[in-house]
Amino acid sequence: MALLLFDIGNTNIKIGLYRRQSGLSSYVLPTPRSSTADQLGLDL
Repeated sequence: MALLLFDIGNTNIKIGLYRRQSGLSSYVLPTPRSSTADQLGLDL
């Protein structure tokens, strides 16, 4: 089983992936004002 977690803020999107066997992996994506929805989608 795995859980995909998102914390969407004004300056960063934090992503966490939790797996029973391996624990938590986390990633941070900066969200500059100039980013478009398409660009954020590609980054994810």
